[in-house]
Amino acid sequence: MGKLKKIAKALDCFSPTSSTSIARFDKDPLIASSNKGQLPTLEDAVTVTLRVSMHCKGCARKVEKHISKMEGVRSFTVDLETKMVIVIGYILPYEVVESVSKVKSSQLWQSSLA
Repeated sequence: MGKLKKIAKALDCFSPTSSTSIARFDKDPLIASSNKGQLPTLEDAVTVTLRVSMHCKGCARKVEKHISKMEGVRSFTVDLETKMVIVIGYILPYEVVESVSKVKSSQLWQSSLA
């Protein structure tokens, strides 16, 4: 049964049924016992927007898996159609770019408003 699941997952990567793939991931709130009841706030979190070279659902899953293992990441969104990845957490932008670049080519997203 496990082999069938792996094959189905691999074939799903190439399915033409949906060209849009957006995935969202949220971790449970952190519980800090050493800070006398003070939890990190959303204001302390940093939002990093990346442009990542993703061509298929397999690429997107690879990026999702890698980001989900990064320390300090609270949530992230992967949009395959626009090749945009948004990472929110207690992280440094250059560390996110360096880490994601290990699995896929990535760079900071250049805002059109700038």
